[in-house]
Amino acid sequence: MNPLSYINRKIRYIKLKKKNVFIDKSYVDNNTVFGGNNIISRKCVIRNCSIGVGTYIQDNCFLNKTKIGKWCSIASNVRIVSGNHPTKTFVSTHPLFYSSNGKGKLKFLSHNLYDEYSYVDSEQKYYCEIGNDVWIGDNVLILNGVKIGDGAIIAAGAVVTKNVEPYSIYGGVPAKYLGSRFNSDEIKKLLNVKWWNKSIDWLNENASSFASITSLLEALNDN
Repeated sequence: MNPLSYINRKIRYIKLKKKNVFIDKSYVDNNTVFGGNNIISRKCVIRNCSIGVGTYIQDNCFLNKTKIGKWCSIASNVRIVSGNHPTKTFVSTHPLFYSSNGKGKLKFLSHNLYDEYSYVDSEQKYYCEIGNDVWIGDNVLILNGVKIGDGAIIAAGAVVTKNVEPYSIYGGVPAKYLGSRFNSDEIKKLLNVKWWNKSIDWLNENASSFASITSLLEALNDN
């Protein structure tokens, strides 16, 4: 064993312990950053992600190059699907005919003819962005290049192929708009106050106010 890799793992463990991050028999690479008070359940693979405060992830999730906000609830078997194949114009959907990366020992092209991956940021760091206070149900697939807005709900089994507006509910294959959680004025107020940026002490003191949007907005106005 490389002694440096052991030291890196030990340092990472200490940092995660200080942030109250619990990882239960899952693979999480060293490029993943945690906000704190996170739970990663069993058999997950998480690479190159940013995970906000309070967000928890259930079993068997595969998340790569994903920016996740604070206080998200991600159920089991959620996957980020990376990689695109052409469906029009190109005669073949095989990467050898549009990508310069090649496959195995074969490489036909010296430059890309098609965007093999879709990103949500200009730096091409993240395939997908999930906002704050998002609930994603079991067995959801999210395609690369998709942004899910704050407060959204994705129903179990959905295949998300396009951006999801804040506080909207999506479901189906492909996922479609099913409704909004609140009216437009209430959504605007929630996006403006950004309750998820409040301290844990404040959230603890005002947890009962989350029973309704009226009581929460009142509590936020009082502070």
